[in-house]
Amino acid sequence: MAVEPALAEDWHRPVPQDLVLADVFVLEHTRTVNNDWTVRNPLVSVGI
Repeated sequence: MAVEPALAEDWHRPVPQDLVLADVFVLEHTRTVNNDWTVRNPLVSVGI
């Protein structure tokens, strides 16, 4: 990192053994490419 932490201690809690991180940190959205080669969601339209 560019900035050293104020304290060297690690305050993160350990990950529980039965927790699957892939289930926690995955966002899945179904999208469709339109005839004009755009993909839309409620907030933005992106041309590909």
